Amino acid sequence: MLAVTERRPSQEYGSAIEFQYADCNILTPEKDLGSGHDGTLIEYSALLGAALTEQKKGNYSKAIDYYTQATVLNPDRAAAYGNRGVVYVNSGQFDLAIKDFDKTLELDRDNAPTYYNRGTAYLNKGEFDKAIQDFNKAIKKFPKTSEFDQSLSSVYGNRGAAYKEKGEPENAIQDFNKSLDLDSHNVEVYNNLGVLFTDQSKFKRAIKYLDIAIKIQPRNVDFYGNRAIAHYSNGAFDLAIQDYNKVLEFSPNDIVTYNDRGNAYRRQGEPYRAIEDFDKALELDPNNSLVYNNRGVAYVDRGMFDRAIEDLDKALELDPKYADAYNNRGNAYYHKGEYERAIEDYNTALTLAPGFAIAHNNRGNAYMDKGDLKNAILDFNKARRLGMEDKAVFYNRAIASLQQSEWDKARADLSAAIERGLNVAATFIETYKSVGKFEEALDIELPEDIADILDPISEEEDAAFAKAIKEGLGSEPVSRECIMAILRGGNAD
Repeated sequence: MLAVTERRPSQEYGSAIEFQYADCNILTPEKDLGSGHDGTLIEYSALLGAALTEQKKGNYSKAIDYYTQATVLNPDRAAAYGNRGVVYVNSGQFDLAIKDFDKTLELDRDNAPTYYNRGTAYLNKGEFDKAIQDFNKAIKKFPKTSEFDQSLSSVYGNRGAAYKEKGEPENAIQDFNKSLDLDSHNVEVYNNLGVLFTDQSKFKRAIKYLDIAIKIQPRNVDFYGNRAIAHYSNGAFDLAIQDYNKVLEFSPNDIVTYNDRGNAYRRQGEPYRAIEDFDKALELDPNNSLVYNNRGVAYVDRGMFDRAIEDLDKALELDPKYADAYNNRGNAYYHKGEYERAIEDYNTALTLAPGFAIAHNNRGNAYMDKGDLKNAILDFNKARRLGMEDKAVFYNRAIASLQQSEWDKARADLSAAIERGLNVAATFIETYKSVGKFEEALDIELPEDIADILDPISEEEDAAFAKAIKEGLGSEPVSRECIMAILRGGNAD
């Protein structure tokens, strides 16, 4: 039977930053101070200049201090509030930013940059409708001249991001394309298109856009990370590993990337190298429950079930509500033949995550190996109703149906497993050795067409079989099973 160890096809740790918003970087200009400046206005202008200098250096606390002094000195001018809001956004203080942008718009209602900046703050807070409203206003108020193309490109790019986060990909794509029409070097938009198309499983298109992003910024680790996710999700684990290598070249202590590359090595069938990466991730973060989970899965792949259980125990010690870890520890117990303990873990996983289809599949395996076919089939059916399309659930349910002589159901599920890429014959022979041994163990006789699916005859064997029938092997009728046993080097009774 086939157990499934992962809930998701892509990385489980959070991976590289997937989606990027353009920086909140359109500053509020100070309007003409007029002639005959008094000393207060000159000092105000000097404070804005000092703040901007520190802001460009990334010294946000000093910039905020200068802008604050400017607001105290002249509380009726918009620029200090607007630009301090920009600093608050870029330092992650979104509520303070919005308060400053509200004040800016109170003083200057037609300030296009501030609508964009406040929209960006709302976007980062996850308040997408408010963000879109502000971006709409910014688009209306920005002058439609080439001088403002880059600013408008940022507005369209971030409105596209808001639509994407809202689950409106078509609107997002439309805005992203408009953004690139205005500024063909808007690198965040290429990245975000790559992420969006990855989410839609349009991997070639995703990689095309991420290639462009990397060409523009060849040292941006997030772009390599996102392209790795696209390759990984497309099953191109070797290409994903190349991109993860690039991330680690620029960022050698990136825990997420060691974890993600470990997953890629494991999916590529290299559990030893996977474990090396998980070891490194745990050196950097020894209390990371997810990496313990993933290393535990790699130990299962290597057949080191006790080591796997140790890691999964640790994952659950760190995160007692980690449904995936219960599922994976259940798999380790299952492979050890401890079906009751496996079922206990699957039960807990399903209590924590009632829609966890894979845990139903895996619990079904445990029930089947215990001989409880009724509950096994109930679990496989539940996994299918929950939307599980993995080849494993079809194959496992087929095996259960064979044991109940439900031939038509078995045929349908075996066909579905084959359509999804499973080598049914190899999987069956690895587990049961031969059709004959399976039939003998269960005291059943499979229909010939099903037997051929599970243990197909090669062209050479088929020719030898025909010859044997033609020439005869004695005076008594000879069964196919007997002839095949002889042809394959076995003994016939």
